[in-house]
Amino acid sequence: MSLKDADVHIVLGVLCNLSMEYDKAIASFQIALNLKPHDYSLRNKLGATQANSVQSADAIIGYQKALDLKPNYVHAWANMRISYANQGTYEESIHYYVGNWP
Repeated sequence: MSLKDADVHIVLGVLCNLSMEYDKAIASFQIALNLKPHDYSLRNKLGATQANSVQSADAIIGYQKALDLKPNYVHAWANMRISYANQGTYEESIHYYVGNWP
């Protein structure tokens, strides 16, 4: 096990997220992203953690980056609509509900 192994940081991030230590989880996911910058699932995990810590605007950025890497990634689409709805931007949210898929 090495600190240069992204999977170590991903697991730590998931554990911190589950224990509601969102700042630690975000930091772990960001380290992992430095090691695996093209991991769409990891970008979604970071976004979900940011959403859990009431950082919806940052979460949307993470989800969009996940969708840039994999446009049909269903989890990111679902999370986008939830985050936009949580911000009260329902017109944006509807786009992700009605399935205007790329």
